[in-house]
Amino acid sequence: MQCIDHEQDNDIYLIALNGLGNIYAINGEAQNEYLQRSIDCYQEVLNACIESKFVKTRVQALLNLGASFIALPAGNHENNLCKAQNYLEEAISLCDSADYPNAKEDQGKAFSNLAGIFLDLKNGNRTSNLNRALFYGRSALKAIGSDSSSRNGAQIRSNLGPILTELALLEKNPEYLVEANQYLQEAIKTQVDLGGIGSRIKTFTNLSGVYRAQLLMHFGDPKENLENAINFLVEALNQINPDVYVIELATTARNLGDLYFEWSNLLPNIWEKASAAYMLAIDAREKVYKTEGVLGARQIELKEIASLTRKGAYCLAKANQLDKAVEILELGRARGLASA
Repeated sequence: MQCIDHEQDNDIYLIALNGLGNIYAINGEAQNEYLQRSIDCYQEVLNACIESKFVKTRVQALLNLGASFIALPAGNHENNLCKAQNYLEEAISLCDSADYPNAKEDQGKAFSNLAGIFLDLKNGNRTSNLNRALFYGRSALKAIGSDSSSRNGAQIRSNLGPILTELALLEKNPEYLVEANQYLQEAIKTQVDLGGIGSRIKTFTNLSGVYRAQLLMHFGDPKENLENAINFLVEALNQINPDVYVIELATTARNLGDLYFEWSNLLPNIWEKASAAYMLAIDAREKVYKTEGVLGARQIELKEIASLTRKGAYCLAKANQLDKAVEILELGRARGLASA
């Protein structure tokens, strides 16, 4: 930034500095050092744009700081979320009186990120945190108004799904599941029209979660709920490029296997499908394991692979494929010995 005299060209300086922060943030998805640099850039923008004419720039810096602290792996996660909350609340307050274009959209983003914070927050009362997440999610939709059918609106609706689903289970209120289903169906319609594979994977997975919750709460027809829960996970898997979304593949395949495993009494002859889902998850987890450079992370992956191997072998045995079950267990034992 040495080539810009920010005393004379403050507008250009702030734009350039914000852009530099964004570049670091993109790289920071993989490295904590870059994410910390992005925070430093956004903080400098914040310190430089005190005047009211820079309100839009200040709001953008606050939003970026909020998102960066949410993603920051270093330090205490709860403290990072608290910092993010403070930045986002200031952004919301500024947007209340701001008259620049897209001010309400920015306010919606801030509300949406706050909803994500309270969904993720582990400290405090879980039900209280979820109700705050629900309030912020609904506030996000209200803020964006006519823009609610946009990609941003679809994302907000998709994020409301798991908030309402967990609240339904905690408060034993199936009406939350009806609302969650409505939001998620609206979200997926927009996401199919506008594109965005990652968003669709998440929304299909969230829809499956709604029907699994209905199973747990004995709300609606059990077989129909199970079939819907399965079908939405299968649809999520159909969206996944296995070379790009490896972790999503592993998680979704495991969730599908668990559905078959946990509710086998409702559907006949599902053990082969269950084992196939677990095998798919194992293959994906092995890819993740091979790319992990941190010892602790590799050990976590090994434990997950071992768990999947046991479940996959059990399902094969239930499907009367004993030879394959033994083979899978032997491969798992050999893998464990090799990594010891």
